[in-house]
Amino acid sequence: MNEAYYTTCIALFFAAAPLLIGVRLAKPKRMPWWLLSILAALLGWVFSNLAVFFYYEHLDDLLAQAGGINGAPEELIDEWQSDGAKRVFALLFGWLYGLMYLAGFTVLCISFRGYSCIGYTVWCKEQRPTEEGQPPNVRLETDLRTRSRSSRAAAAQP
Repeated sequence: MNEAYYTTCIALFFAAAPLLIGVRLAKPKRMPWWLLSILAALLGWVFSNLAVFFYYEHLDDLLAQAGGINGAPEELIDEWQSDGAKRVFALLFGWLYGLMYLAGFTVLCISFRGYSCIGYTVWCKEQRPTEEGQPPNVRLETDLRTRSRSSRAAAAQP
């Protein structure tokens, strides 16, 4: 059973960053970047710690199935005894796993969708792109309309 929990924690860790970015893309006002970063760090820390915990519980189960330390293979005993500081590193720096994974997905998102993926758009909502792809110069267009009206009015006067 601990193996299933371990696998579930790993799957949830790998699904967290894409889901958070998906929420950010769908509702950018409800998911600001600071909240996205905090949630990625928190979920990364929780899932990495749970994965390490259930991994070593799974090793306990395997050791019990093998008949204890006397009947278990040497590789299993070595893996069970030495964690290589996995538990401590997950406890202290598990949040960093989530942020690094989020950064990787953010780079992928930017490379596929452009800056609009992370909330920065090239055009403002009030501006409309023209045929050339440049936003219209509203002030210049207003000045030209005003000048053409005044020049027509001046031409109409004798």
